[in-house]
Amino acid sequence: MVTEILEALLKAALPLGVFSFLMFRWSLKSGRLQGGKGHRALRVEMKALRKTAKSKKAKSRNPLHNKWMKFGGGFYGLVGLWTFLVIEVLEIYDFITGYEGMDSLVETISATSFIGLGIEFLVNSFKNFITAIIWPGYWNGALDSQRIWIWAIMAYAGYRIGLKIALQLQPEKPPPEE
Repeated sequence: MVTEILEALLKAALPLGVFSFLMFRWSLKSGRLQGGKGHRALRVEMKALRKTAKSKKAKSRNPLHNKWMKFGGGFYGLVGLWTFLVIEVLEIYDFITGYEGMDSLVETISATSFIGLGIEFLVNSFKNFITAIIWPGYWNGALDSQRIWIWAIMAYAGYRIGLKIALQLQPEKPPPEE
């Protein structure tokens, strides 16, 4: 059990902590979130942000942030986005390394219709999006663990620590002048 806790610390808590820190820090620095008033106020801000992310203006601004909001924001959304990125990167890696060399890859791409390749990419991305939405099932199968609850607790702890550090590093805003 100690080995699994250490593995969950390295493979779940650490990556999600760093990813949580980066996403919240970015949201705070860009002004999407204000922070500074505690976790409950941040939850209210996230809910409002999810609503505005559905508008057409918000969709064109930043695709990564919008994808996070599409997954629901917060912990669930962050793990959904992380899962989506992991799946996409692994598939790109498999696509590139599935060929004997760069020459074989270029031959295949040039022989295949770019339209067909584009359609295949879109369909695959949609399937990956659906898989990421139901990320608990994906990670349950991918981790092959009898103690999935350890992984969930470690992932949530990493998320909360990353969020807390991002909020603590936020510069104090001076009070409004009268």
